[in-house]
Amino acid sequence: MKACRIILVDDDDALLQLLVAGLQAWASERNCDLSPCSSASEALAELERDAAPVAIVLSDQQMPGMKGSELLRIVSDSHPEIITMLFTGNADLRRVAEAVQAGIFSFIVKPCTPDYLRGELDKALKVRTLRQENARFLATMQEELRWGGELQEALLRLDLPSSRRVRFSVSSVPLAMFHCGGDYHDVVITLGGETFFMIGDVAGHGVRAAFLTFFLRAAIRQGYLAKTPAPSPAGLLEWLNQLVCDELASLPDMLITFSVCMLRDSSPTLSYANAGHLSAFLVRGENAVTFCAEGPALGFDRDSVYLDANREVSPGDRIVLRTDGLRELGHDMLIAEDDFGRMLAGATTSPDYNGAVLESVRAAAGQAPFTDDATLLTAFIL
Repeated sequence: MKACRIILVDDDDALLQLLVAGLQAWASERNCDLSPCSSASEALAELERDAAPVAIVLSDQQMPGMKGSELLRIVSDSHPEIITMLFTGNADLRRVAEAVQAGIFSFIVKPCTPDYLRGELDKALKVRTLRQENARFLATMQEELRWGGELQEALLRLDLPSSRRVRFSVSSVPLAMFHCGGDYHDVVITLGGETFFMIGDVAGHGVRAAFLTFFLRAAIRQGYLAKTPAPSPAGLLEWLNQLVCDELASLPDMLITFSVCMLRDSSPTLSYANAGHLSAFLVRGENAVTFCAEGPALGFDRDSVYLDANREVSPGDRIVLRTDGLRELGHDMLIAEDDFGRMLAGATTSPDYNGAVLESVRAAAGQAPFTDDATLLTAFIL
């Protein structure tokens, strides 16, 4: 079987046969079949024939029943991988506009030399080859990203720990095109009885950002929280910032924001520290208010200082942490803090609190997909 087919369309049989004769040797050298058609309907039928794949459709413009530009628009819509070319004896601006609107690759004016026509066809075949290589490359990249997403899901899968003080819920939505990303979340109960819940955001998307979340989780769980006898959110951020500065400083465009909350079983006080991340929310009844402790993002200055902020919490309160995918909706649209607070307060009657919040954000975006990784971590005080 030939490598591909080239469909030639012209209602003038004599010209069509001349075209085939002039291209036969060229086509044989490129292992291509020429398929002459005398009408648009015949070309559409040829397009669906079970044979070598069609690489190019070259059509005359002026034909009874359907113009060449109309035929090529149908071809492009149904088979976008096929290169379309228009052959016409009338090169006025209206014909050019029709060709552009049809997404035509080449607009060839009659009469033209055989060498020019063969040169245009050669360019079309090269573009087709590049498109095929690009499609294979994208398929490989998508497979790698899917693998990265599965690995991230497996390594960051969170069996939420049970506590008599708090019940956790987490929802994470990575960008569909990347399958994995830089959103980090974790809940850890230390040997001393402190419950830490954290959220972070590594700049970027895809496998690079995902692997940095693995690094952060391993470092925090096996480092600071495993060895420090009296941990605090601010202390964790200072330790983590020094680690990022020491170990990741050579990576380009490194930006990590982070928030840490801590509850002790014996205290009604929530301790909180922030490293350039979005403010947390406290939802109490019908009110949702932000609370934050200021601090720079991780990795800028090894000597950065972070401070703990404290707030009393009561049964029925919710602490909400999120990443900026729940604020940035694309097209320069941001959800204001007050609006997001109203979404949080309005979801308190839902049996699926996180789901209700995500649906409110989607409604604000007109049901458009998220434009960034989005994670929501909520803690309900019992």
